[in-house]
Amino acid sequence: MYNELVLDTDYNELVKNYVKDAREYLDLSNFEEVFKIVKSIIESFNDSNRLNKYDNIFDIISSAGVLLRITYRKADLNLKKEIDEWSTKMKNEKYYNNYYLEDMIITLKK
Repeated sequence: MYNELVLDTDYNELVKNYVKDAREYLDLSNFEEVFKIVKSIIESFNDSNRLNKYDNIFDIISSAGVLLRITYRKADLNLKKEIDEWSTKMKNEKYYNNYYLEDMIITLKK
């Protein structure tokens, strides 16, 4: 999934499909898959230098943020720990150079 997101040129449609998939996993209470999708979207945005250059970033980060917050609230302790470790990694690696992503992480545990 990550590789496809980094390499695909029709990024908008691909991300929409992954967000749709994440919502379906959320409905099935498969929170691990929701987190994998959100994490892949965010990391591929960052690693492909699209995080601050992509026109629809607000919509995508907003959707990913909602999915991640719900997942965090409903997740078991192991998944919460994994999400915490990932959000700490993002802070340490300066993913916070994007206001929308910063907001998503700050509001994660509220």
